[in-house]
Amino acid sequence: MEKNRIIAPTALFVIALGLVWYYCGSKSTDTLLANSPDVKQLETLLSLKGHVYEKDKVVKFVIPRTDLNVTVSGMKWHPLMGCMTWFSFQRALKKGVEWMVMGDFLVLEHQINPTLDKALQAGLQVTAIHKHAIFDKPHVYFIHVEGEGSARELCKAIKLMLAEATVVDHSMLSILSFVPTMPIKNAISPEHLRRFFSLPIIEQEGLCKMIIGREVQASCGCTVGENMGISFWATFGGTAEEAVVMGEIPFLETELQDGLKALRAAKFNIAEIHNHMVLENPRLIYVHFMGKDSLELLALGIKNMLAYTSMKNGI
Repeated sequence: MEKNRIIAPTALFVIALGLVWYYCGSKSTDTLLANSPDVKQLETLLSLKGHVYEKDKVVKFVIPRTDLNVTVSGMKWHPLMGCMTWFSFQRALKKGVEWMVMGDFLVLEHQINPTLDKALQAGLQVTAIHKHAIFDKPHVYFIHVEGEGSARELCKAIKLMLAEATVVDHSMLSILSFVPTMPIKNAISPEHLRRFFSLPIIEQEGLCKMIIGREVQASCGCTVGENMGISFWATFGGTAEEAVVMGEIPFLETELQDGLKALRAAKFNIAEIHNHMVLENPRLIYVHFMGKDSLELLALGIKNMLAYTSMKNGI
């Protein structure tokens, strides 16, 4: 009897171990093998060979940009030091979503906005645009994106971006061949802008600037606002017929994608997307922009962009 009492719990323990092994160890759905159909599908759709990181269940694709012969302070910029485009896929846990993708696309200056357009049109989220080096020649930037969806949807989006970012017209590597000319005369008056905005206007030497402040809670526990740099601003120059505008706007994370689409719909160029703070609440992402058109179209573009933010009531 004593012997049976010992055997019974032991048998139950062995059975439990077997069930754990069956449900956690024997299933292949939680592994990502290099020769699995999932990985092969990504490689086929992209026409690229990926590297599988089994531990993280990630498939990474890397495209060295040695074709651009980028130098930094006269030294050849090696892909291992960051002169590359990359994007990685990881299995999503959200119901109905196959994969999530994150990537970093190296682009020449004149490729920034066409590549940005492809990302937005394909449903990817653009999270940053900035430089990774200084004293680089030719000047290159990096566009950071992320997205969720099926393998087919995400690979199509990636290929659209690559079509803009990797096909290089070497005749355009001279900066003078693609930088738009700017007006040499500044003659914008506050009256010009008051047709569109009810904001205070700062005037100086034919330029006009307007500002809308926001407020966030900083890590110090204090509230910071407009005079600490938490503000949208736009400065107009040129003439009413041929105007230019440069500015920046701090978007809430939930405003960013619609705001970018509105700026690009108005043919504004995006120069940078990045943070100015850490640990602020709510979190802000700054977009630096510039545009050239008639003053009316530039002003309407700004108004349309602000309509996607909580700052719209200030205009």
